[in-house]
Amino acid sequence: MLDQIFKRNGIISGAPFRTVVVSVPDGVTFTGAKPKEYIKIAESGNQRAQGFCGNCGTALYATSVGAGERIYGLRIGAVEQADELIPKAHIWYRSHKPWLDNLSNMSAFETAPK
Repeated sequence: MLDQIFKRNGIISGAPFRTVVVSVPDGVTFTGAKPKEYIKIAESGNQRAQGFCGNCGTALYATSVGAGERIYGLRIGAVEQADELIPKAHIWYRSHKPWLDNLSNMSAFETAPK
């Protein structure tokens, strides 16, 4: 049932946001197992390949479908250099959750709260 709700509402991550780093055209090389992909229809109507690890299901990227240059939107949680990749902009801000604007005012814990 959740998969039907997610598809109907365009939800693909199960989280309030994702952090993505955009590659240069054809600037990504996969050195391990070839990622698996499924195709999603974007708001624009374009097909987008959603790449993920075939073993654990970790979301890896989104990219165009078909021949030609591929620009990857890499999911930062799957990138070893994540600490070096500091976000510079919000995209799709119109669908943000209002509480995201107040994150700096929330309590923070180094580990799980006690």
